[in-house]
Formats: sequence, C-alpha cells, structure tokens
Amino acid sequence: MRKRIGDRRVVRLVGLFLKAGVLTEDQFLRTDAGTPQGGIISPLLSNIALSAIEERYERWTYHRKKTQARRKSNGVAAAASARDSDRIAGRCVYLPVRYADDFVVLVSGSLEEAMAEKSALADYMIKTTGLTLSPEKTKVTAMTEGFEFLGFRFSVHWDKRYGYGPRVEIPKAKAANLRHKVKQLTQRDSISVSLAKSFEG
Repeated sequence: MRKRIGDRRVVRLVGLFLKAGVLTEDQFLRTDAGTPQGGIISPLLSNIALSAIEERYERWTYHRKKTQARRKSNGVAAAASARDSDRIAGRCVYLPVRYADDFVVLVSGSLEEAMAEKSALADYMIKTTGLTLSPEKTKVTAMTEGFEFLGFRFSVHWDKRYGYGPRVEIPKAKAANLRHKVKQLTQRDSISVSLAKSFEG
C-alpha cells in the first residue's frame, strides 16, 4: 500500500485496523498480522492485493497500453479486440473474474495451457504480493464439468440446436437444504410460526 498510496493518513488508518485486535466471546485478542474472518478491512485489502491479477491479464481485461489520446478505442474495447484476435490466431486467452478475495480465471485453451498458467500465476502472486494460492481451493476444471463461484454453479451444456451454451445453477446441496428448511417450516405444527421470523433463525 505504501508503494501505491501517497496519502499517509490512509496507510496509517489501515495499519491501525490491522492492529486493532479481535473481540470474541467476551475476550479481547491482539492481532500482530493479518485480518480476522469477516473483518471490515479484509475486502479492502483483498481488492488492493489481488488487483495484481487484473494487471497480469490486462491485455484481455483492460488494455491500458492501447489507451492513448491518438487512438479512438478505449482499454475495454482494445481488450475485447485482443481476445478476438488471439482466439482467431489460436493463442490462449485468459479472462479473470474476481469478487473481493474470490476469483476464477477462465481459459480459452488446452488443459496443458491451463495447468501451466496455474503454476505461473502462483509464482507471480508470490513475487508481486507475497500471497500464496491455496492448493485445496485452487483447481483446474473443464467448463463441461462446471465449478462453484459465489454460491452458484457455472457450466456449459450441449444443445442439439445451438451447440454449447452457458448454464448458471444453484448447487444441488444448497437447493436441497432450502427445500428441507421450507418443509420444516410448513408442517402442521408450525402454522402459527412466522415464516420470516423462522428464516431469520
């Protein structure tokens, strides 16, 4: 943050947040490093640290090098053009999608290229941010198999008329859990219970 932010008051404020400690079960715990799970400063720091991901893939997300006064296209249009030209030329295209500290990198290429990029991204994150990718959470999977992201399941499915198309679904486990909750709340002995109040619990 000190490299990127010139306002020392902001940097000092973030430092105070990191050293503020945690109050759990009526007990105060000091924190010398890191942020607590669910802390209000955690999303901010995640966005700052993981902005390195967009910088790595800026050619396909926001092509800053193409943003010049003499050019008519902006960074977004230039990135879209780069994605199209790379696909036509048979080159691999990487498109990151990120929300706070959760992210996926969509790869238009082979499994070998995706595996190689996973290793390259891990090295890049260590060098630029000092962060390491979690081996348990970082996986390479085909879009036909799908993946879960931000509570939804994303995949592609085959249609005889239109070919492959995207599909966004609620994971089966979450749907089953919701059905179970509704079933428990709509039994005969729960008629007098408020549905809204029950879901709050």
